[in-house]
Amino acid sequence: MRSLILSAVLLTAVTVAGQGAKPKSPAPGSVEEAVTNALRHHPDIKLAEAKVRMAEAEVEQTKFQVAQLVSAAFVRMEQAEAKVEQAKKVMELTSLRVTLLENLGKKGGVGLAASFEMTQAAELAALNAKADLAAAELELKAATGAAQRYLSPPIDTKGPTGPQPAVGKPLPVGAVADKLKALIDKPVKLDLKAADLDEALAAVLKSAGEPTLTVKLPKLGRGYLDPLPTVTCACEMSFTATVQSILDEVNSQMHAVPATMRGKYDVYVREYGLLVTRAEDAPKDAPTLTEFARQVRAEKAAKK
Repeated sequence: MRSLILSAVLLTAVTVAGQGAKPKSPAPGSVEEAVTNALRHHPDIKLAEAKVRMAEAEVEQTKFQVAQLVSAAFVRMEQAEAKVEQAKKVMELTSLRVTLLENLGKKGGVGLAASFEMTQAAELAALNAKADLAAAELELKAATGAAQRYLSPPIDTKGPTGPQPAVGKPLPVGAVADKLKALIDKPVKLDLKAADLDEALAAVLKSAGEPTLTVKLPKLGRGYLDPLPTVTCACEMSFTATVQSILDEVNSQMHAVPATMRGKYDVYVREYGLLVTRAEDAPKDAPTLTEFARQVRAEKAAKK
């Protein structure tokens, strides 16, 4: 009976303390007074209350940090969008100027080389602006908590072993893959004039500080394509954007190669390095360099 009374007293004291109400002063020497003093001064209760205050402070600090991240990411995305719009306007203006120069070239034999250089510069600037925008969008997704949804596709419940994540092409692993992860946003500076494709890619790797990285060109090179695609590139961009620009220029020359070798060429990431080949000839599980860079950036943003 005494234990039931003590339990009732304890429950009443805890309830009153939790509600914040002022309890009646217990009689001196009573069990109520002992319980009240224990609830006020017991070290375990003091420690638990301190932990609650620390957790609340950590929540507020985290909210402030997230707000800062989202604001900064939003500003960077707006700046990237503005650069893309500016690049579009520059492309339109360049197109008009190129038309004028080409007309002058037909009449007086001048202006053709200048028009080609202007077009190349405008296209590279547009590619760079789009790459910056894609990176800013991923950063904003990560800051707003959407990166995990971006990295984790819907669950496939039709598998024989229960729910399984429906993943895309897996990223290669190993020392070479780690090198490529460090390369994707590394700045590259080139000044190439009518360089063969293999020479151009070698120059990109040398500028990025990885001249020994393996690059396979199984469907390109002397004896396969005639004429061999050439690259003219005076640019300063990231490693990924530079390689994209080179492949875009190569693909623009496909009309001049034998019909059996035509197609859309791209750079694929393998465990040994990079593979340049047509989309229809690429290994089914190999991500393109663009896909590889997108996933790596998203993972980095999610970790931040």
